[in-house]
Amino acid sequence: MIARQDMQMEPSTPLRRAKLIELLNFARTEIKDRLELDACPHGGWFASEDERCWSCAASQECAWLLHNDGVLPWDARDDADLLMSLKFALETIDIQARNREHHIQVCSCDTCSWVRSTRYFLANHR
Repeated sequence: MIARQDMQMEPSTPLRRAKLIELLNFARTEIKDRLELDACPHGGWFASEDERCWSCAASQECAWLLHNDGVLPWDARDDADLLMSLKFALETIDIQARNREHHIQVCSCDTCSWVRSTRYFLANHR
C-alpha cells in the first residue's frame, strides 16, 4: 500500500503523541466507567493470580487498565505500545457503543465522536 506523503508523520512528533494520549485518556475513562467495579474484589485491577479475574467477563478491559495505568506512564512508553493500546480501546468502545444501539457514523454523542476520531487518527498514523 502506498501512503500519501502529506499524511505521514514521524513517530515521535509531539502533536501526534499528544493526540494519541488525548485519545487514550478518553478511552481510559470510558472503559473504566463501563466496568462494575463495586463487584470487583480488585477494583478493576486485573490480578493474574486470582482465578476469578480469568473467568470474569471484563478481564480484558481490566488487564488493559492495569497495563495502561499500572505499568508505565504513557510518556515513558513508545508509540507502538500506545498505538496497540489505542487499537484495543477502539475495538472495545466500538462494540460497547453498538451494543447500546448507537449508530457510530451519525450519532453525535462523545463516545461515537471519539470512535470516528480514533478511526481517522489510526488510518492516518500507522
